[in-house]
Amino acid sequence: MNEAPPVHDDEYKERYVAFLDLLGFKALVCTAESDKGQHARLRGALERLNQTLCNVPRWGFRFTHFSDCIIMTSDVAPDALETIFSATETLTRNLLQYDVMVRGGITRGGAFHTAQYIYGTAVSRAAVIEKEQAQGPLVLLAPEVYEDVTAIGPRLLPWIEMDGPDRFFVHYMVLDSAKFSVGIRSACWPGG
Repeated sequence: MNEAPPVHDDEYKERYVAFLDLLGFKALVCTAESDKGQHARLRGALERLNQTLCNVPRWGFRFTHFSDCIIMTSDVAPDALETIFSATETLTRNLLQYDVMVRGGITRGGAFHTAQYIYGTAVSRAAVIEKEQAQGPLVLLAPEVYEDVTAIGPRLLPWIEMDGPDRFFVHYMVLDSAKFSVGIRSACWPGG
């Protein structure tokens, strides 16, 4: 995995792609129509999502969300993959405060991602992993992403747990609980 030189934002290129689904969102939307408390909870969860994620141009990290779907993409580089893992972990922890869980898949492959459009084979594969392979609240890695993690070495391995043979996922409780403070954590840090 070589670090690629920066390219224009409007290129279809190899990227890491995370496709995330907010579990129970449809039921929450239905109850929010007639229950002001549930409506406030729904709005709070969506506000927390927007306060958690941000674009990080340094690593080509972008996110898009619509309804209960979130798509995050980044360049193919160790720092960029760590940004995807950190964003997944931070978002999951922040949404748990609203009893909203996250399920998804992370792939590497062709993708195009701007403020207006997102598409690509990696996007489609990540959505398939989320829908057909991930069971319960976990974010599975495609085999090529796990291979990248092992090639990078000890730096990224603490993020990963095993869920059966050849099934690896991002561990959203990777941070030491003593370092985690309840409240808004952002996936955007000063180095980004």
